[in-house]
Amino acid sequence: MKLRNIIPALLAGLTILTGCKEDEATYLDSVRVSQSIVSLPVEGGEASIAVDAKSEWTLKDVPAWLKTTINATNDSIKFSAEATPSTREATLKLMCAGDSQLIKVMQSYGKVELPISTCADVNANGAGKTVRVKGICTSIANTEYGNWYINDGTGDLYIYGTLDASGGTKNFKSLGIEVGDIVMVEGPAKIYESASGKIMEMVNVSVLERIKSLVKVDSVYVNDEKSDVVPADGGKVTVFLTCKGNGVDYTASAANESILSVRSISTKGTQSVYTFNVAKNEGGDRAFTVEFNTTDDKGIVYSSKAEISQKGGIVTANCKEFNAQADGLTQYKVRGVITKIANTKYGNLYINDGTGEVYVYGIADWNADNYKVGDEVVLQSVKASFNNAPQMKNAVVVEKIEHEVKTIAELHTLEDNKTVYYLVTGTVFHMEGENVKWDLQTFGNFGLKDETGEIYVYGVADALNGKTKNFAATGVKEGDKITILAYKNSYKGANQIVGQFIKIEEVSKE
Repeated sequence: MKLRNIIPALLAGLTILTGCKEDEATYLDSVRVSQSIVSLPVEGGEASIAVDAKSEWTLKDVPAWLKTTINATNDSIKFSAEATPSTREATLKLMCAGDSQLIKVMQSYGKVELPISTCADVNANGAGKTVRVKGICTSIANTEYGNWYINDGTGDLYIYGTLDASGGTKNFKSLGIEVGDIVMVEGPAKIYESASGKIMEMVNVSVLERIKSLVKVDSVYVNDEKSDVVPADGGKVTVFLTCKGNGVDYTASAANESILSVRSISTKGTQSVYTFNVAKNEGGDRAFTVEFNTTDDKGIVYSSKAEISQKGGIVTANCKEFNAQADGLTQYKVRGVITKIANTKYGNLYINDGTGEVYVYGIADWNADNYKVGDEVVLQSVKASFNNAPQMKNAVVVEKIEHEVKTIAELHTLEDNKTVYYLVTGTVFHMEGENVKWDLQTFGNFGLKDETGEIYVYGVADALNGKTKNFAATGVKEGDKITILAYKNSYKGANQIVGQFIKIEEVSKE
């Protein structure tokens, strides 16, 4: 989505403040509170917060002037205080499972309002704080609990759970928030850590303000049928809009200029219809977003978007080619040999094909009993990244060929068979003797040894199912520890193996 031209215009019409930072608070997975700052008026009064704890908890460091009441189900705290001639505050500790959540209670003139933080500041420094953010709702992930994204021009921030007017969850639709609305929210920020990485999120936020977008995408049609998926051959996309602002225009990213072209635009009152031509897709699956925007009399920009995807083919790639691709929806087929299983529960593993290594984050329908190091697999999935490192995510196994891992001693005991391959790891050395040739440039002839013995290698292709007579392309040199896929053979009574290069496991130091 292209927001960098829209959000700055929004900020020109909104007041975004960055005040002093509140005291650090500890926000832990064992306990969650709806807010970590509580405000009471000097005239006396009360306020309540919700508590979500995984085990029993206690409240400590409560001053004499403050009364706390914990409800029977231990999921809320009511704070109350008598009138005071001056302001006062206290920091309480909610103890749970040996950890503590800090809660600051302030009694002062008027309601204490938090300064508005930027999404960038919350993402960088928000953990453990109650924060306030104002921006555009750019995407809604869950319409029951209210999981969505907000953007204020400095970046995206994930909202995990939104409280309704009564303070409950599972009622997000009652708030009427839609993509394009300008929303101010307040709530605790925390770091969520999963197997795929860490993200900052605001949890169970309260909605303080909502400004409805003056432009809305009502429906999308592809080739005159209601749909947002374009066939691979291309077609016509029609977007129906309602706009109550000062005119409407659209933006699309530069990457989509060769895909999307305007066919017609018509406007009648508050209704507009944009029709686009979508080009034929010669590659894999792809997606693009068309952003429609308008302004009000104050110059504030409002936006809505149409998200469209297009079918494509499945691209066959080797490991090196796959790692070089951009993240997206394109499906790839990659063949490789499993050289390491990093997680036996989810099927996180590494495959190599001689051109490189691909990290696979999860196998669909994974069963650890069905896979082992040495197996040759063809996997299909999209290219993704984590911390800028490429990976294949939730891959589907298209084909599997089982190969055993063998030591060199075990290879010597096998019958000759050019159709059965084994995974072999050893160190390259300069073998000498009758019917032995040293060649690391063309054929790949050398000695291979491990702790069980040594054997002559008579030819190695430069990759899995790769080229022969091209061994120099592997970069292997004497002293390297390498892994190859090889079959057992013999010549004039001497055992030897013929293989395909998989990887350099460990490069020797010169």
